[in-house]
Amino acid sequence: MKNKEKSTMTAVLLLSVLLIIVVYMFVYKSYADKTKALQTSNSALQARVNELKVYYDDKETYEQGIKEFTTDIKNKLSVFPGNSREEDALDLAITPWKNGVLVDYQQIAIGEATEVSSIPEDVVKAAAIEGYENTIAFNKRVTTYTNNTTYNDLKDIVKIFNDKGERLTISTISYVRDETTGLLSGNIEASFYYVTGINAPYTKPDFTDFPTGLTNIFSIAPEQIENSNSPFINNGQVTNVTNGTGAAAPTEDTVETVNE
Repeated sequence: MKNKEKSTMTAVLLLSVLLIIVVYMFVYKSYADKTKALQTSNSALQARVNELKVYYDDKETYEQGIKEFTTDIKNKLSVFPGNSREEDALDLAITPWKNGVLVDYQQIAIGEATEVSSIPEDVVKAAAIEGYENTIAFNKRVTTYTNNTTYNDLKDIVKIFNDKGERLTISTISYVRDETTGLLSGNIEASFYYVTGINAPYTKPDFTDFPTGLTNIFSIAPEQIENSNSPFINNGQVTNVTNGTGAAAPTEDTVETVNE
């Protein structure tokens, strides 16, 4: 009888130990693992909360920085026109004449517009800057002016091109001296830059004071011929630019907004 009770007690003891092991393995350990994982997660979240708190505590500074950054972006983009057309290249060609500088054009090669870089639409929208929702593309159009001129006039031409503004830069200058005439022969390559996607305005050049219809762009104004002793004035390339039919009045406003 005593042996039977002893066996029963032993079985109960073993069962209790087994139950404790089961509880530890499937309950307590699982709870401990989840608690540890939660603590780890809380630590990461707390670190993020601490980081955000730094931003929040300095919120006004960051908001002011964003405002200044946005203003800076708009100011930098505002200097770009919304387009570059063939007439812009021709307007630049006659600008030296308007300033009394002699240049005898042999060729004006106007290139096609090419994209330099762009900001994708999703990036633009993510920036959340008012007025900017489309892809912003930076473009350029290169025009090469092949001509004859004098050294002094070339210095004036370079200055005039540089002062023209409107996001225009001189890409290359290449000239050689003609020992017979003393003239410089060569070309200036100018790049016209513009931006699309920001509804930038485009101002058309004003040709009101220039005759149209029967004149030759590869020519020099008579008053310049009369006031110059330049050797290329009588080289057979000069024509009278006042023999046209008269100036054409513009038919529409000279400022427009380019459709994006």
